[in-house]
Amino acid sequence: MCGGGDCCFRLERHGRRYWTCRDCDLLFLDRAQLPASADERRRYSLHDNSQRSSGYLAFLERLRRPVLDWLRQRWPEHVSAAGNRPRGLDYGCGPYPMLAELMAETGFPVVAWDPYFSERPRSSLVAEAPFDFILCCEVAEHFFRPREEFAFLIGLLAPGGLIAVMTARHDAVDRLEAWHYLSDETHVSLFSRRSLDWLAGRLGLRLTLRAGDIAFLELVEAG
Repeated sequence: MCGGGDCCFRLERHGRRYWTCRDCDLLFLDRAQLPASADERRRYSLHDNSQRSSGYLAFLERLRRPVLDWLRQRWPEHVSAAGNRPRGLDYGCGPYPMLAELMAETGFPVVAWDPYFSERPRSSLVAEAPFDFILCCEVAEHFFRPREEFAFLIGLLAPGGLIAVMTARHDAVDRLEAWHYLSDETHVSLFSRRSLDWLAGRLGLRLTLRAGDIAFLELVEAG
């Protein structure tokens, strides 16, 4: 993530080799073993996120609830400084944009985009920016180049905007060799608190860790 060369081998799981950067503490899959696009799409297509099952809704609520609290604190009347409702982006929404749908039902419109399931290119999001908040629900662990991905998202944010991330952190795990996150071959970039601190410091963000695996990255307003 940081581009440094001070990396060490950490562990092997299911034939996949993982390394740790001593500078930014990112745990990452060996670059030679990154999944092909077709394999990624096949894996993501198995996710049935169009059903409002109680389990799936509870899963999404872990991110939705703190984001709603943040929005209502920042805009008590659900109206931005420009006189519009705050708008969000669900980045990496998967085959069905359930989280965006739930946010819209609460009064906050959200644009949904996914690299495999949206018909338009990522560059089209630039024309729709700025967004007041961006949702990354179980997405960051799939980033091949996390620093570049987050830099792109920052370019879409309004001043003082929020990137809300849900991703499990490797420093919260007692035994990495038994960590369920490493069972998924598309989980290629695993963060720790130190990783997120490093990212926030380099990109002008303020990091707040919320309950569980939720991290808020707020764009620091100039002045």
